[in-house]
Amino acid sequence: MQTHHISIQKTVRYVTIGKPTEKVEHLWIGLHGYGQLPAYFGKRFEKYASKERLFVFPEGPHRFYINGTSGRVGASWMTKEDRINDIEDQFNYLEALVSELRADLSAACKIHVLGFSQGVATAFRWMDKSALTFSSLIAWAGTFPPDIDYALHQEQFNHLKIHACFGDGDEFISTENAQKLVSQLAEQGITFTPHFYHGGHKLYLDLLDALIRDCESL
Repeated sequence: MQTHHISIQKTVRYVTIGKPTEKVEHLWIGLHGYGQLPAYFGKRFEKYASKERLFVFPEGPHRFYINGTSGRVGASWMTKEDRINDIEDQFNYLEALVSELRADLSAACKIHVLGFSQGVATAFRWMDKSALTFSSLIAWAGTFPPDIDYALHQEQFNHLKIHACFGDGDEFISTENAQKLVSQLAEQGITFTPHFYHGGHKLYLDLLDALIRDCESL
């Protein structure tokens, strides 16, 4: 028995807050976590809407029922199964999305990325391989992918303003593991700012507000 692959055209969806125009100064790409949908994930960002700011929330290409075979649906960026092809597909997907959006944006528009939970690894993998010029990365409640050679693209990552956020009550990442992740990234020579907040596996608006303003102050 042999396994084969073919490439097909696939329709994906994304949610926006704002419109892509020449007036947009900051393009934010928000990558949701495992089991989330962009329409719900993006609600926390509605308060930040403005003519100068565009939020875009692409949906992970794999949908599934959260519990059993019916009811609430969530999305995922990938699993361990056939992961190499999924990583390549998600890279091509995000590159195509930004390329389409930039057709309506000014050349001076800055690109920021926020990854939450599973979206953190997706963000790092994308930004590691992409030739796009990014301004900042907010990595919130997620792990840093071990399959990236951070030293190889150290200058590329250190060009970014990176914030890494972990909660002391996160049910998926303990405080001990969060400290290990921070240490591992620092050992790779990556410059970033760690944040340890009081709370669980979710976005908190007070910290989010401060980080968005800090990233846009570049």
